[in-house]
Amino acid sequence: MSLMKVFALFLSVLLFTTSDTEWERYTSESGGFSVLFPREPEKRTQQVSMQVGEGFQKINMYMFMVQEPGFTYLVVYNKMPSWNPADVDYILDQARDRGVASLNGELISEKDIKLDSHPGREVRIKSPEQGFYYRSRMYLVDERFYQVSVTTLADQSSSSNITRFLSSFELLSEETDN
Repeated sequence: MSLMKVFALFLSVLLFTTSDTEWERYTSESGGFSVLFPREPEKRTQQVSMQVGEGFQKINMYMFMVQEPGFTYLVVYNKMPSWNPADVDYILDQARDRGVASLNGELISEKDIKLDSHPGREVRIKSPEQGFYYRSRMYLVDERFYQVSVTTLADQSSSSNITRFLSSFELLSEETDN
């Protein structure tokens, strides 16, 4: 093995190890969650109209995002207008359908999940036209809707960082939540 190949191998191991250890836990006291991000996320608030019954209501969406080469890591939450536990499937179906439509994508899979005792759904969407892969976990937690997602290029869809990010999402205990 030439010296150049050894150096390239060493450098790639070093880069992989460095990116692996740089992830840090980010905590949003006001959002009531913590999650691992590759670095400090950008924070944004956006006001959107949400259908509530027969009308619309303006709500604030709080976004926490990190963009890395080939990956976008995102946590979004908003306060939900009052909702009936019987509407869980309807709410999650609507969120899934909006995701598929916004990506002009195709639903690959979905499954019901839970975060602690809270209902949720994991969806995987691919966008053949744009070459994107999207994986998201959505949760209804009391008066909040959380969406934890990763968008990447299709050839990165099996990256362990996707599961690492999604699985790191945790709710703060009520004692620490403001």
